[in-house]
Amino acid sequence: MAFRPWLRAALTSSRNALVLRDWEYGRLLARLGMLPWGLSATQRGLKVDNLGIIIPRETPSLIFGLGDALVLARSLGVKFSNTQEGIIASSGKLRFRITSGEEFYILREILSDGVYNFNVPQEDVVVWDIGMNAGFASLYFASREQVRAVVGFEPFKPTFADAQCNMALNPELKPKITLRNFGIAAQGGAKDTEFDPEWKGSAGVNGICERLHKKVHLSRETLRVEHVQLLAADEVLQSIRSDYPGSPLVAKIDCEGSEYEIIRCLYEKRLLRELSALMIEWHDRGPQELEAMLQASGFGTFSPGPASGQLGMVYAWAQNY
Repeated sequence: MAFRPWLRAALTSSRNALVLRDWEYGRLLARLGMLPWGLSATQRGLKVDNLGIIIPRETPSLIFGLGDALVLARSLGVKFSNTQEGIIASSGKLRFRITSGEEFYILREILSDGVYNFNVPQEDVVVWDIGMNAGFASLYFASREQVRAVVGFEPFKPTFADAQCNMALNPELKPKITLRNFGIAAQGGAKDTEFDPEWKGSAGVNGICERLHKKVHLSRETLRVEHVQLLAADEVLQSIRSDYPGSPLVAKIDCEGSEYEIIRCLYEKRLLRELSALMIEWHDRGPQELEAMLQASGFGTFSPGPASGQLGMVYAWAQNY
């Protein structure tokens, strides 16, 4: 007869705990469906032999991203280290501070999966980073020789502070990047919205999506409300164009559902044509609505198969780009 789920979980937890000599980590790895091989429990935390780091006991959520960290290490030679600032990922000249398991995944998307690896035939490109998060993508863009400047927008103050920390880790690139503590929307204003520091990459100005609530059962201990300031997308685009006349503008948009109102605002104001290319992560409503507005504005579009039925990418380029 098949094991009951609770009995299977208990046996797996016991096996893990015997290997690690730690009941807390034994239960956690069982819940995550992870094997204990290559791991060892220490007084400081969970030692990961293949990465040469220790996941501190006070930040267990980092364990969620170990699979992505291993991909980065094996495929790209990314190095990880424990420092006074926390866990640092180093790839060439780029350095990133990792504060959650989700950030391992975000870094894998950028460096290994190449979700923002667009071709730039022109020089002096300016990137408009909407949904900057902790600044990983902004730093990646700034590291490219063809990119003249990056203008990044992040509405949440704790996440914005993380981005500032990552800029300080990369002093050679910092002068190319302008950070602004605002969200982008169809209209300017202010609002209170839901936020969780463990899942800040999934937080948008309209809160954290129900999909994530159901998937990871967000903790009431970390979930809180943040006050965010919003700027109108059309006004920001016109301001960037004024600051960088003649430079090709590329938009990266990852804002947990607000992409639809942002693109519609620019479409209705007939400002999409100010952009040479767009890289948009869509959420929940599919790519069709976005593609229709972009194509009507003279863009070619490409939407790879979605990572799930609830999110995916849309790439768009001006026909003369």
